[in-house]
Amino acid sequence: MAEHNDKGREAEDLSAEYLASKGFRILHRNWRFFQKEIDIVAEKSDMLVIVEVKSRFGRDRVTADELLSRGKQRFIVDAAEAYINKFGIEKETRFDLVVVTFSGEGTEIEHIENAFIPGVNW
Repeated sequence: MAEHNDKGREAEDLSAEYLASKGFRILHRNWRFFQKEIDIVAEKSDMLVIVEVKSRFGRDRVTADELLSRGKQRFIVDAAEAYINKFGIEKETRFDLVVVTFSGEGTEIEHIENAFIPGVNW
């Protein structure tokens, strides 16, 4: 497997551990709807949280908009709608982004709540 795939998997593992340590209950990881995938589905209190995980190398700072194109946002929302319908979820839903940065100085995790709001950012 390519190194970037290994780091991507490591970023997802670190993100799930981080979220769990913050009180999130992880419901699913890498949940698929045809070719669309949700990296992490979690819940906290009475909120369903759909989490996209991105890994970066070095210390370059990028915004959520740069990491999540409009097309990718729609992709995630489509998968989230399928998830909600399949499991009969009736909770408020939020879309978060977790960015894991690998650098020579260690690993940094940044959690961006409400990284995008469907329809509003489009």
